[in-house]
Amino acid sequence: MTRVPGLAQDDTSPPDANPRTRNRPAAGTHSAERGGVMISKLMAVGVVGLGAVGCLSSVVDESRPGSGGSGGSGAGASASSGTGGACAAFDDEDGTASVTVHFRNDSPMTVYLPVSCGAVTYTIVPVGGSDGLSYTFDGSCLQTCEALQSGPPASCGACMEQTYLIPPGGSRDVVWKGTALQHDVAMPEACFGFDAPSGTCNRVVAAGAGTYRVEVTGYGSCGGGECLCSEDGTCSGTATGLTAWADPAKFDFPAAAEVDVVFGICAFGCAGD
Repeated sequence: MTRVPGLAQDDTSPPDANPRTRNRPAAGTHSAERGGVMISKLMAVGVVGLGAVGCLSSVVDESRPGSGGSGGSGAGASASSGTGGACAAFDDEDGTASVTVHFRNDSPMTVYLPVSCGAVTYTIVPVGGSDGLSYTFDGSCLQTCEALQSGPPASCGACMEQTYLIPPGGSRDVVWKGTALQHDVAMPEACFGFDAPSGTCNRVVAAGAGTYRVEVTGYGSCGGGECLCSEDGTCSGTATGLTAWADPAKFDFPAAAEVDVVFGICAFGCAGD
């Protein structure tokens, strides 16, 4: 499978200034005409050096997934430069709070959770109904509106097939950062750091206060060839087999700091179901 272009970071620090800009001026014994030529050359070199620094400082670090993007890293940035100014309105937002989701297995059988690019596949939705936002999303190779202000989408390879094993009586914790993904945001053409054919992008936004529901589906076995599991329950395979249904759980945001999502005694079904 092909992953969605990844999230960029703004952790890269500006490189050192070009050493050519530190050349000494012409010696005082030179003629006025020769001195003028030398100063002109130094000014040209300085412009080239500064141009190189400005270009390198916008290089995007795609090595770490997370929220946000490269944003406006340069002083005096504006909408015409693709970062800062009016374009800052399309930057990613941080959540106002986080919630720890405890996936607990109270059934008599092992539960395998489906995993996508290292993250448990589950859903969080407002109890009042869908509002068009995705409250759980894969951020491993996501590039948002903020990141696209610095350059074109990254191309990512396929993720390793994985699943998480939860033994009877065990649990697996996931932290929801209190954010959602807003789709098809119309960002001005001048904000893109490249020629964008559609003019739309995705943006990470803070989740609003309210009651949310968590749902997840587990499975009874691990497939996809030889399934090898580490001590922490990470398995090199895919969740398959019998379906395990977790009891839907609700929580109030941002008041709740944690929520239990339980695979009950009849998660795989009971007689008479």
